[in-house]
Amino acid sequence: MHGQKIKANYVKEITDKLEELFPLTEQALQDKDDKARTMNKTIDYYMSLPYAVIVIPDSEEGGYFAKVQELPGCMTQAETWEEVHIMIKDAMQLWLESAIEFGDPIPEPQGIGAYK
Repeated sequence: MHGQKIKANYVKEITDKLEELFPLTEQALQDKDDKARTMNKTIDYYMSLPYAVIVIPDSEEGGYFAKVQELPGCMTQAETWEEVHIMIKDAMQLWLESAIEFGDPIPEPQGIGAYK
């Protein structure tokens, strides 16, 4: 445990020194801030947000396809209308867990005005 703390301090010192020598661009600073904000929010927080979910019936094979507009790659398919709602919630939870685990930025809903 003590060795991990020393290693963490060493990594922080190196990171701070690199940032001093090579200042971050405005975009990099924004990304760093986004990552810090993401790490302080929980799955429950994100799951409570009103993400735009698009559900499309599959007229050829039956069933439904659903995707979350703001979460790239977050999609699913199901046979029934009831199942698609359950499946997209599961897909959202897995997407969010993965993003939090890897420190990826998590977009929040943009509101109706963003989709006009």
